[in-house]
Amino acid sequence: MSESENMPIKVGDAGALEVIDENIVKLCADPEIYKIIVPFENYSTSATNCYVIRDAGEVLIVDTGAPTDEACEVLVESLGKLGVDPHKASYFLTHFHLDHAGLVDRLVDRSMPLYLSYADFIHMVRARTVSYRNEVIERMGKENIADSHEEYTMRFGVGLDSFDEHGRNLHLMEEGDVIKVGTLELQVMLTAGHTPGHLSLYEPKSRSLFCGDHILFVISPGLALRPDFDNTLDTYISNLRRVQELAPVRLLYSHGRLRGDWNERIEWLIKHHLDRVEEAQGIIERAPGMFGKQIIQTIKWNVPYDNWEDIPVMQRWCILEEGIVFLDYLVNRGSIIREEDESGLYRYYASH
Repeated sequence: MSESENMPIKVGDAGALEVIDENIVKLCADPEIYKIIVPFENYSTSATNCYVIRDAGEVLIVDTGAPTDEACEVLVESLGKLGVDPHKASYFLTHFHLDHAGLVDRLVDRSMPLYLSYADFIHMVRARTVSYRNEVIERMGKENIADSHEEYTMRFGVGLDSFDEHGRNLHLMEEGDVIKVGTLELQVMLTAGHTPGHLSLYEPKSRSLFCGDHILFVISPGLALRPDFDNTLDTYISNLRRVQELAPVRLLYSHGRLRGDWNERIEWLIKHHLDRVEEAQGIIERAPGMFGKQIIQTIKWNVPYDNWEDIPVMQRWCILEEGIVFLDYLVNRGSIIREEDESGLYRYYASH
């Protein structure tokens, strides 16, 4: 599922033109594209890859990194080495997780364009409401998940905003929109799955796709659970196939060293998820009537812990989210049946 999270510079990025220092790699000369490694220790990664696109004196920065002093210092210093004033650049967010949008309030001037997902923005606003939290708590309750819902709903912009949008020069982007940087016209792609409105950005001249957390090598991207949407896995797989059809020369993702074998990685990710789905179905067939949480805990997740309680709460939430996404997929396919028992909890049975 994952590879060693060595510093990308030491391992080497596929297609790199020049290693400027331990945090900056030049990837393309025309147009100018740079990768900046912004540190952030998480349970699965140690840094966020942010990108700089420069043409005809204009600059677009893709993602900002996490809201820590170290991350801010590294990003500002790296931009300075490239001759970029962070307060005079435009920014594009692939999604709103804290390790991507966490430095917006520190760095992004409120007058400068901030390009972000319309769908994720609406989701962020809705996630602040009591009604949304109650929907999440209700769904978790029906799966017999009685852990600390407040902790779970505070995950990565669900109940905890990554930035303050008020008074900003926001540009809410959707599939097919275009962002101009100098003479360049970058194309916005909706690559939902990891988040409801996850965006990627395609630069046709260099055939570079900035894909955020849509495709990763260091970890399998988590899939977002939405109480009002039960087709996440199908959507994610479809959007992986779209990248294959686009066939970019460079796939510029947000964590880990850059590799050229992304097509094989896509096939691996699809198989990985479908194998997990098949595993869940097998569990249900062998032990019909289980609660959702029981099924999810029985799946063999790639975590270095023997006990469920030892798994960090954020990682536990990701597992629960993804497990429910798999159950929704099986129910929608007619492979299993979901029934509500007399206490209002969901139980799962094979459909044959």
